[in-house]
Amino acid sequence: MYSKKEKAQLITDFWTAFAEAYPHKWLLYDTKIKDLQLKFDVQNSGVRIILEVGMRHEETRIKYFEQLQAMRVLFLEFFPEIFFERNFTLESGKIVSIVHTDKLERNFFNRNYWPEIFEFMASNMLLMEQFFLEYADIIRQSTTE
Repeated sequence: MYSKKEKAQLITDFWTAFAEAYPHKWLLYDTKIKDLQLKFDVQNSGVRIILEVGMRHEETRIKYFEQLQAMRVLFLEFFPEIFFERNFTLESGKIVSIVHTDKLERNFFNRNYWPEIFEFMASNMLLMEQFFLEYADIIRQSTTE
């Protein structure tokens, strides 16, 4: 078991090593759609690449999520597996909707897994960015009709 200080250092080392291995300016929060973000989610149980819909107003959030869900076939052109969760609770307690792809059973505390985790993160975030950039206008327009 790691102390709080050791865990914090390991997390810092992980993200530093990832940034050095894959120096790329990720889209992440710069989607130009308020409260719609791309995220890396790294836990001790695995890693997720997420498109998060976090609008405060539930009706707006659900509209965006349903549009993404309607695009499932398009997502599958980019990802072999894609998951949709209408109501996902963040650690903060906030409810969001997420679309994600996962690589489970790869504990980031084990440095031996880092190259595999980094490859999954980079390749799948590039795909998520590509998907988002290709279909952003459709997502944006469908919620303003």
